[in-house]
Amino acid sequence: MFRDQLVARLTILCWVMLGVAAVTWLVMGRSRKGYQMTSVYWLACGLGIWLCLYLPIHWILPSVMLSIAGLSFVFAFVPVWFHHRRRNRAWPENLGVLSEPYRPPGGLTTSVTALGLVLFFLGLCYLTVAMSARSTFLMGVSLLILVQYDYRAESALAGMVLVTLGLVSAFLDLFGASGRSSPTILNLVVIPLSYLAFHWIWLGGVWQRQVHEGAALTTTARMAPLTRHVGIMLLGFSTLLSVKLALWPILPAASVSDTHTNRFILMGVSYGILLGSTIWISRRLASPVMWGLIGMNVYGTILAFVIRTGFFYRVFWPNWMAITGIYVAFFFAIVLLYRFVIRPVPSIVSPGR
Repeated sequence: MFRDQLVARLTILCWVMLGVAAVTWLVMGRSRKGYQMTSVYWLACGLGIWLCLYLPIHWILPSVMLSIAGLSFVFAFVPVWFHHRRRNRAWPENLGVLSEPYRPPGGLTTSVTALGLVLFFLGLCYLTVAMSARSTFLMGVSLLILVQYDYRAESALAGMVLVTLGLVSAFLDLFGASGRSSPTILNLVVIPLSYLAFHWIWLGGVWQRQVHEGAALTTTARMAPLTRHVGIMLLGFSTLLSVKLALWPILPAASVSDTHTNRFILMGVSYGILLGSTIWISRRLASPVMWGLIGMNVYGTILAFVIRTGFFYRVFWPNWMAITGIYVAFFFAIVLLYRFVIRPVPSIVSPGR
């Protein structure tokens, strides 16, 4: 029954791709340069999905993801490779080729971005599968290749998110998360997400050095502001997942106690990386909002360990409002002490004084 439903829905998707290919060829392919290649791209993706329907049931969706990602990489990379090959062979007979800039086929960047969103949601469903990691990472690389020659902020953002999803999925596959319990998967997801939140913002600082007098000298320099959005987004997801991990033993979905030694070790690693990334990002961005996120993550870290001990039910839960209020007051006192005493902001003095 599941196979019949899956085949029926993917068949509809194939017909939609065939229709998009036909409309692109007939409407824009005759008058605009490059749209014929985009039409062939949609046709190839539809054909790839059609062929995947003959595979075993558990391989259909991962193979669909890999076929779309592989075709996207081919259509993004091969024309660039041919363009560089022509330039390398231009000397000395065809020097005019050296001045010809490369431009991706019309509509290809938009098409790959749209299918990239489809792969993103499928990748979330198959987060622990190795083929999902390869597909999302390859799709993200394809988008980053395209935006190098046809820059679009939404496509660059989608490329960075897909690369991130591919790295997280690869991390889970490397540590054998498939078939593990839900809190273990949550625990393992927090680790790469927290690190990548730090990594993207750090990488944005490196790319920012390629901006000269307000002008971006490279494509990565134009992508530098986007890294801040990606980093904050990943840090927010890590915080939400860490809160769910902390509260897992008292959630209705919890069927067994979550108090074995491996859990405490994994939580120590994940919450340590999360707190380190949060503190580094808050100092880098110098945003007051980040201090609240630090307080929330510290509170969640303490709660994650306390809730898995008998102290939680004996002392914390009956007095949770008073304990939380004391913690909030203590944390704000530390923030104010750091802000105005330990590291005060220097006042701005006018030149006349």
